Amino acid sequence: TMENHVNENWHEALKKSARGIDTDLGKVEEVDTNHIITTKGLVRKHKFHLPKKIVDSIDENRILFNLTEDEAEIYKS
Repeated sequence: TMENHVNENWHEALKKSARGIDTDLGKVEEVDTNHIITTKGLVRKHKFHLPKKIVDSIDENRILFNLTEDEAEIYKS
């Protein structure tokens, strides 16, 4: 897990695309102490408040979360 990356530059996650195992979670809009907040959709926007502890990996283009589309529903607002 990413929890080992205490010095991770989380601000670098901003504007990256966010993906779950089988789902698009939109774009990263904010990063706070424990969560990454993403926004998905153009007209009907949904926000996801995703715990940092479920981040699987980050590369230069996207951030991958270890969760399915169904699991993502509990983080949706």
